Amino acid sequence: MEKKILVSTTLGILESRLANYRFFRTNKSTMINLDYVSKYEDNINQGTISLKNDRKIQVSRRKNRILKNII
Repeated sequence: MEKKILVSTTLGILESRLANYRFFRTNKSTMINLDYVSKYEDNINQGTISLKNDRKIQVSRRKNRILKNII
């Protein structure tokens, strides 16, 4: 079962706090733990990440450029 977490802070603040723990913001509404990535597909304009729970996450164009250097 997927666990949802409700917090009263912005993703920008969480992004800066969790950067050292292998969390990555893939777009304006999603953060993922890079340890749970099973597959990364790099398309021309954006990327797609498949997680170990078979969920697919779209990566924005800007974040896709950054992610290429991390993975």
